[in-house]
Amino acid sequence: MTLQELGTFHKTDKAIHSYLPHYEERFSPLRNKPVRLLEIGIMNGASLQMWKNYFSHGLMYGIDILPEAMITEKRIQCFCGRQESSGFLQEVVKQTGELTIVIDDGGHEGTQHVASFEGLWPHVVPGGWYCVEDASSIFNKCWTQPEQRTILDVIREQWADVLRSQSDIAEITVIGCDTQRPKWGRNNGLIFMRKATLSMEEELEREDLEFLFSEGDRPHV
Repeated sequence: MTLQELGTFHKTDKAIHSYLPHYEERFSPLRNKPVRLLEIGIMNGASLQMWKNYFSHGLMYGIDILPEAMITEKRIQCFCGRQESSGFLQEVVKQTGELTIVIDDGGHEGTQHVASFEGLWPHVVPGGWYCVEDASSIFNKCWTQPEQRTILDVIREQWADVLRSQSDIAEITVIGCDTQRPKWGRNNGLIFMRKATLSMEEELEREDLEFLFSEGDRPHV
């Protein structure tokens, strides 16, 4: 099944918001790899179930502030806490190990985006992905005040170094809102950041994704 089909089957709103084709375009080479995926924002657990089925050899982790959102089952482990707490995030990473993919679908506040990125980006493996959903929320005063630092400020601070291959961010993709679709069904802004490997030259030459995982990282389930 495609990721869109899995999302529809598990009834995650990611399927409604047209995010899943963008994810599959980037994540399909990792589908049969032992990824470690962390999603901020569990809600009813539908997307964690979707990711678990898509990455059949991977381990899924979730973060949420609500105790009732916690899920514990084979290949899924959840943590209850605030995504903007650096201490909490460090405790999470101690248990998950280095991460292949992080998806921020949490509180949507600009300060939360920045705090989570700063706490988790150092623990994303070379070649791994960091994603922010509903990124347009940073322009909504319900979530973010104009004077607050946002994930776009992080990108602005990095873009020149990214172009010179002097950043540990190898790629930044910002996908804007699809205003032609009904509000509930539209893409509300999606940001992808891919972590650099050793050098731009080596990255262009590498075709084998096995370097994302050391033998000790392979999950035993």
